[in-house]
Amino acid sequence: MSDVKILRLINGMEVIGREIPSKQVTSAFSADIATEDSSVVTLSNPLIVHTVPQGPNQFGVAVQPYSLVGKTAEVEFSRNHIISIVEAEEQTALQYRSSQAGIVTPDAGAPQPDRRLHLVD
Repeated sequence: MSDVKILRLINGMEVIGREIPSKQVTSAFSADIATEDSSVVTLSNPLIVHTVPQGPNQFGVAVQPYSLVGKTAEVEFSRNHIISIVEAEEQTALQYRSSQAGIVTPDAGAPQPDRRLHLVD
């Protein structure tokens, strides 16, 4: 199971990022009980996914930073604003991780990445 997730938000935006496990919060009813905060999903270095035209009746996919001026090492998304959460396809997850590491090291036996996916830094 991949830790790279794609969120579809209620405004139609798709966001890709590495999911960070829920933080432990203290229950309001008992200070002795710590539970996971399930009201948010936290992504590391999220990117907005959108389509870009590549010719007549053709499109590709591009990404851009979630925030152009804010700190985005960890961004919390309210579950009230998320329509769906899906696991990224293997090639997409590999490309996301590579874009975050800055180093591309494809496995010799792995399928070649789809060249139509363009990552915008």
